[in-house]
Amino acid sequence: MNQHFFYILPGSIMKSFYKHLLLFINPIYVNQSNHNKRIFFFIVKQLFKGNYSVYFFLFVMNFTIRLYAQEIGMPSTLPNVRYHLTSRPWIPLNISENTYLDKVEGLVRRTVNFQDSNGAIIDPYENNEMQYATPYFANAIATLISAGRASDLLDEGVSAMNKATTDVAEGASSIPDNHGEFFLAPLAVAIPLYAPYVSTSQIQIWRTRMSIPVNKIIRGRTHNWRTYAMKGEWYRAKYGFIQKDKAVNWIEDSWINTQKSRLINNLWNFYHDSTSNPDTWPYESAARSNLLAMVADGYDGASQGDILNILMKGTQSSLLYQDPSGQGVAGGRSGNHTWNDLVLANSFETMAEIAFNQGDTLLAGQYRHAAALGFQSVQRWQRSDGTYSVTKNHFDPQIRNRYAGYSFFTNYNGYMMYHIAENYLRHRTAIAEKPAPNEIGGYTIVSDTSLSTAIANAGGMHIEVCMRGSTDLNNDLYWTTLGVVRFARPGWDSRLGPSDGIRETKSGLGISFAPTFLENNNWVRLASLPERYEAFFSTQFTHPLLVRCRINYKPKRGQTGPTFTNDFIIIPDGILSILTSSTTNYGITWPILTFDGTSYLNYHLTSHIASTSFSNESDQQNFIALHSSPTITATDTTRRSSYGDLLPVRMISGTDSNITFIYPRNIQDPDADSVQKSFIRKGNDFTSILGSVKGNIYIGRTSAGGEASTIDLNNDSTAEATFDTTTGFLMQLQMGEITKIETDRAVTAIVYGQTINLQPYTPVDIHNPQKVIITNVLASADDGNVAFNTIDRKYNTRWSAQEDSQWIRYSFDTIEVIKTVKVAWYRGNERKAYFIIQSSLDSTNWTTLYTGHSSGQTTHFEPYHLTPAQARYLRIVCNGNSMNSWNAITEVEFIKEDEYFIDPTQVTKAR
Repeated sequence: MNQHFFYILPGSIMKSFYKHLLLFINPIYVNQSNHNKRIFFFIVKQLFKGNYSVYFFLFVMNFTIRLYAQEIGMPSTLPNVRYHLTSRPWIPLNISENTYLDKVEGLVRRTVNFQDSNGAIIDPYENNEMQYATPYFANAIATLISAGRASDLLDEGVSAMNKATTDVAEGASSIPDNHGEFFLAPLAVAIPLYAPYVSTSQIQIWRTRMSIPVNKIIRGRTHNWRTYAMKGEWYRAKYGFIQKDKAVNWIEDSWINTQKSRLINNLWNFYHDSTSNPDTWPYESAARSNLLAMVADGYDGASQGDILNILMKGTQSSLLYQDPSGQGVAGGRSGNHTWNDLVLANSFETMAEIAFNQGDTLLAGQYRHAAALGFQSVQRWQRSDGTYSVTKNHFDPQIRNRYAGYSFFTNYNGYMMYHIAENYLRHRTAIAEKPAPNEIGGYTIVSDTSLSTAIANAGGMHIEVCMRGSTDLNNDLYWTTLGVVRFARPGWDSRLGPSDGIRETKSGLGISFAPTFLENNNWVRLASLPERYEAFFSTQFTHPLLVRCRINYKPKRGQTGPTFTNDFIIIPDGILSILTSSTTNYGITWPILTFDGTSYLNYHLTSHIASTSFSNESDQQNFIALHSSPTITATDTTRRSSYGDLLPVRMISGTDSNITFIYPRNIQDPDADSVQKSFIRKGNDFTSILGSVKGNIYIGRTSAGGEASTIDLNNDSTAEATFDTTTGFLMQLQMGEITKIETDRAVTAIVYGQTINLQPYTPVDIHNPQKVIITNVLASADDGNVAFNTIDRKYNTRWSAQEDSQWIRYSFDTIEVIKTVKVAWYRGNERKAYFIIQSSLDSTNWTTLYTGHSSGQTTHFEPYHLTPAQARYLRIVCNGNSMNSWNAITEVEFIKEDEYFIDPTQVTKAR
C-alpha cells in the first residue's frame, strides 16, 4: 500500500477512510507508470482540497478507477465476459446428481474402516481423531441415506453423530484440535436428514447437544474460521436449535466487525484471510463459499442484501481465476490441496441456483459448468480405494508431500465427502450449461497486491502469474512462487502445464517459468529470489482469441540485479514468450513435470524442444525454442512440488531476445517438431502450421477473429467477411469455413456474399451458399485410408495411395459450375504435392482445369482458382510429392462460380 499519500489527510477519521479507499484503488494504482501515479495523486489531492460530498467524491473516484482500469488493458466490463463463442468445439459436462453421490459413497465406504467403537474417525497415518473428520463423515452418510442410498450405514452414521454432538455439548476443549467452528454446519444440516430414519428421542438428544452458546464451542478466530461458524450458527437457528434473534445478532456483529472489510478492501471483492504472504487463495474460496451458502439457505438478517451483493461480485470475479481444467488458483496457505477445486465448485453450484432464480440463465449456465469443471478436476487425484490424495499428487500419504502442519488424510477426505455432498444438495434445478469465461477468454485480471496474482486468457489458453513469491516460511513451506506458475487450456491435463512452481523449504531454490541469469559464475533462477525480485503485470490488447500482456521483473527497493521484460502473445493454440533483459547472460527456465508420485512421465529434450506427457494419456506439454541454435540444459536437480518433481530446463537463445512457444497439445494436434519447423515470426506477427497472428487478427484451425473491418481466412486476397466498420469479432470455423460469427457492436457484414445485420454479442449461424454438395467419392486405390475421409470434415483422417496417376473422383447431383477447388494436403506443411484437377460431365471424358503443386507450407485448405467450368464430376489426379511417391489428401471443398468476392465499397452502413 502506498501510504505516502496520508500526509494530505489530517485527522484519524479521514485517514481511516482514505486507507480503505487506497485498498480499493490499489490493484489499479500499483500497475501504473510513475507518470500516471503522479496524475492520479494530483486528482486525489485536488478532490480533497475541495468541499465535495462523499457521494460526489466516490462518483469521481469510480470514474477515475474505470478510466485507469481501461488504460492498463483489462476489459472494462469485468467481471462480465460478454462474448459467447469459444475458440474450440465445446460440449457440456452434464455432471449428474448421482455422480456426486457415487463419489460420496465411495469415500464413505472406505472411511467407515477408520471408525472406532466410539464413532470417531481415526486417521490411519496419525492414529488419532483429527479435527472435523467425524462430523463430516456423519453429514455425508446423512446425505446418502436421505437420497435413498447406503441405508446399511445408518448405524455408523448415528454413531458418528453421537460422538460429534457429544464433543460439541462438552465445549471447545473436548472438540478434536479445538475445531468447533467446523462442527456446527455439518451437524446442524445432518439432524433433519436423519430425522425420518431414527427415533424422535435420538433427534431430541442431538438437538439439545447442539443448543449450547456458540462462544462455548468455537475457538473464536476471526479469519476464515469465523465464516464456518457463521454458516453453522445460521443452520442452528434455521432448524430451531437456538434462538434465531440471538444467532442473527451474532452473525451481524461478525459480518460488520470481522468479515466485511476482508471482502471490500479490493476491486474484485475477493476474501482476504491475511494468514500468509502473499495471501491465500484457497481460503478466499472457502470463506466466500461459506457465506454464500448461509445467504442461499435463507439468512435474513439486516445485512443479507449487502452480503449477497458483495459475494456475487467476488464469485463472478473468481470465475476468471479458475483455470479451464477446473483448478482453483495456485498460491497462498493450503495451496494445491485437492479440496481447493471442490470448495470453489461449491460456490459456483450455489451461485448457479441464485443466478437462475434471478433470471440470468447465461450466468447460471456458466456457474453450473464451472462447478462441473471443478468437480471433474479433483478426480485426477482420486486414489484406487475411492479416497483422494490430500495434495495434488499420487505420493504415499505417509510422505506428507507439501502438507501443512494441519493437513491430514481423514480431515481433508472428510472435507471432500462433505463438500461433494453439499454440491449434490445444492444441485436442484435443471440448468443448461454454458461455456465458462475461462473457456472463452479475452481478458486479463490483476488482483490486489495482497493476493498478488494476474491471469491472462485467450480462447481458453490460460496463464497464471505470481507477482510476488513467499519470503517467509508458513507451516514450514513457501506457498507462493515468483513467476508464471501455470499454463492450462480446455480439454487438456493442466498438471503438465505445470500447474504450479515450487520453492523448496530447505534449499530455498525455486522453479517457475521465469528468467534465469548468470551471477558470480552461477546460474540463478528468479523463482529462488523472491526476497530480491518482484513482478509487475500490464496489458496491451485483449480479445477472446488474442491477448498481449507483459511481465516486468525488477529488483525490489534496495536490491540490485538485472531487469527483465517478458512479453506474451496468447492465442488458443499456445503462448509466444519473448524475453529481454538488461544483462546479456540470461535465459528462461522451462519447468518440466517428470514424476507425480506413482508415474514417471515421458519427458524428452531435443535441440529445440522440451516435452512431457503421462504415459497413459495423449496430452503433452511442449516448450519450443524459436532460435536457430539455442542451448538447452537440464543438468540441475529436480525439485518436488505439490504436483510432483519439476525439472528446471534452462534455454539460452544466444541472441538479444529469448523466444519460446509454449504448446500444450493433444493427439489431434500437430506434433511439436512440425510446429517448430513451420514457425515464421516477423515482429509480433507469426505463422505456423497451427495458424497465424497478423496485427490484431488471429486465424486458427477452429476459430478466427480480432479487431478489423475485413478478414481473409486463406490468404488468397479474397475476403470471406467484411464489416461496415472496424469491429471486434469472433468466428467459429470448421475445416476453414465460417460456421458462426459474433461481434462486439452492431455492424452490417457481408459473409460469403450474404448481407447480415449483426447485433452486439449475439452469435449468428453462417451457411456458405456457394459450397458444392458432394454426393459420392471414389478413388483409384487406397492403403486403408479411404476416399470418404476427404469429405468427413475431419483434419485427422485422410485418403492415401502410392505411385503416380492415382486419382480421387467426386460426384454431384446436378451439373455445377466450379470456380475454386480447396484441398487440405496431408503433411502439407512438409512437402509439395503434384497434381492435376479435371472435370467431366459423364465420368468418361475429362478436361484438365489445373496443373500444379501445393505450397508445401500448410495443412489447412489451399484454394486453387479455376476458369469456371461445368462439371458433374471432378477428380484430382495425384503424382506423388517432393519427398516420395505417396499421395494423401485430408479434406476437399468445391466452390461454385458465385465465388464470394466482397467489395468493401458495396457494404451499406447499419441502420
